[in-house]
Amino acid sequence: MASRTIVLFALACAAMVFAVTHFAPIPGGLVELRAATGGRPILDLQPSFAADEVYARLEAFGHAGRELYQRFLVTTDVVFPLSLLGFLVALAHHASIGMAPLRRGVLLALPGFWFALDMAENVSIYWLLSQYPDRDDVVASALGFVTSGKRAALIVALGAPLLTMAIARVRRWGR
Repeated sequence: MASRTIVLFALACAAMVFAVTHFAPIPGGLVELRAATGGRPILDLQPSFAADEVYARLEAFGHAGRELYQRFLVTTDVVFPLSLLGFLVALAHHASIGMAPLRRGVLLALPGFWFALDMAENVSIYWLLSQYPDRDDVVASALGFVTSGKRAALIVALGAPLLTMAIARVRRWGR
C-alpha cells in the first residue's frame, strides 16, 4: 500500500510541476518561451531531422527567443523531467515488486534511459544555441533522432510498468 501511495504522490507532484512549467506565466516557462519565439514549436516538441531545417527554426526564433530557449533548457526543461523521473521510478518500483532481479533491473532502468535521452537532447540543443550562428551539422542532423528516441523511451518507461501491473492483475483474477 505504501508503494502505491508513493506512486500517486509522485504522479501528483509531476502533474503539478507540468502544469506550472507548461501553462503558468512563470519566468523561463513554456508560456514565456512560446511568446518569445512567436509561438513556433521548439525543437524538443517537434523533431527536425535535417540540419538546414534545425537552423531555419533557430533563425526564426529570433535573438530573444534563442536566449530564452537556452535558459529554458537548463531550468524548466530540467525541473519537469526530474519530477517525471521521480514518478516513473516510483511506478517502475511498484510494478516490479516481487519480480526476478533481472526483470526488475530492466524495468527500473527504463526511466533512467528516458531521462538520459532527454538530457542529451537538452545538451544538444543548448550546444547548437550557444554556437549559433556557427553551425554543427552533425549535432543538428542527429537531434531529431534523439528527440524521437526520447519519446519512444518515455512511452516504454510508462507503458512497461503499466502493462506489467495489468498482466499481474489479470493473473490474480484468473486464480
